[in-house]
Amino acid sequence: MKSSTIDFLFEAAALKRLHRTGWQILGGGNTESIAEHSFMVAVIAYVMAVGRNLNLEKILMIALFHDFEETRTGDVYKLADLYTDSNKGKAIRKYLSKAAIRMPESG
Repeated sequence: MKSSTIDFLFEAAALKRLHRTGWQILGGGNTESIAEHSFMVAVIAYVMAVGRNLNLEKILMIALFHDFEETRTGDVYKLADLYTDSNKGKAIRKYLSKAAIRMPESG
């Protein structure tokens, strides 16, 4: 296995340890990790897309990896975006340009 693939897997595993900030701010005692959130998004996407004339592979890829950059940027509570001067869009684009190099090829 290539070291870039191993790096990718370790980065994906980090999502299990990173918790979504919205639940913490709202005072939820049992916060969900970004990995738990992404898994549930993928399940919902699958249920909504299966049996339709849609590109299921693309839908599931988007669902699984939609928050993947948060291994580097963290999960920023959406309301905080209104009050901070960070350029999360730029950070995401920068991350994704490098992530595409590291992400293993499919099929």
